[in-house]
Amino acid sequence: MVIFSLRILLANLSEDINLAVSTYLQSLGWRCTPTTSGSQALLALRNQRFDAFVTDLILENTSSLPAIEYCRAQGIGVVVFTALDQEFVWQQCGPVMVLPKPAGFPAISAAVIKVCRKGAGRRG
Repeated sequence: MVIFSLRILLANLSEDINLAVSTYLQSLGWRCTPTTSGSQALLALRNQRFDAFVTDLILENTSSLPAIEYCRAQGIGVVVFTALDQEFVWQQCGPVMVLPKPAGFPAISAAVIKVCRKGAGRRG
């Protein structure tokens, strides 16, 4: 059952995690674009519209910080899905939703809904 349609950008170093999470989010009726590097994520953000960005801080050869900063400037909700400490993430990224790894699919979708309901998601 589709609650509402969302456009999600997913960035994780593991292609297996990207596949599993994007398959789950698509089963909710959401559109999901997976990436594995910060530069891919930033390019996608500049060329497409997204309601939320779900990312780890550590990506292929880069971090996701530039993409997170872009999202915050554009009002796009951010969920940092990471094994890193929440305080450390906030020091690096500012006020973003931190979802500790490992987290189940329902926790990921609930975090996305929460950042979008706060009005952080850019609609269009």
